[in-house]
Amino acid sequence: MTAWAGRRLLLVVAHPDDETFGCGSVIAEAAAGGSHVTVCCATRGEAGELAPGCELGPATLAEARTAELHRAATALGAADVVLLDFLDSGMSGDAGADTLFGAPFDSVVDAVAGVVAAVDPDVVVSLDTAGGDGHRDHTRIGRATVEAVRRWDGGASLYEWCVVRSLLTRWLDALRATAPDRGHLQQGDRMNARPLQPTAGAR
Repeated sequence: MTAWAGRRLLLVVAHPDDETFGCGSVIAEAAAGGSHVTVCCATRGEAGELAPGCELGPATLAEARTAELHRAATALGAADVVLLDFLDSGMSGDAGADTLFGAPFDSVVDAVAGVVAAVDPDVVVSLDTAGGDGHRDHTRIGRATVEAVRRWDGGASLYEWCVVRSLLTRWLDALRATAPDRGHLQQGDRMNARPLQPTAGAR
């Protein structure tokens, strides 16, 4: 018997791959401990970057990333995947009304709230509302999830998955050396990773 046994975890993210980078260990531990895990993804990641040398074949990028989302969720132990109908906003530029960042905030909150009500979770995890890695969609889905849970009367515990500042700094240094054109390097003030907090009693 573990602390997760019989509990329902809802993870709410912006794009396919957000469930794996960072949050993958949360899904895997909860699922292994007996939790029913649902991954809710707001977009299909159609504004993402295709890695050099990758071929999509007849699939679109959105189709390929959606398939990867389902395979990753299954591999990590998630029981369900729910896709919302927002478009990927990209890192910058105009964000249309159908995108996660460009849609009215209340419409994003309502979409997440519908999933929260359907899943009836004990624990909800989403992305850092303070800025994290600087992607505007990550911040948007985090803030919408916080508001959706606040409006819901189910009593779920709510957590934000945050990037530790020292790790983000090392990652950005590696990007500057290997991929200087990556959009994350242009986010500047949007980035607001969290400092590592010492545990109680630490010196």
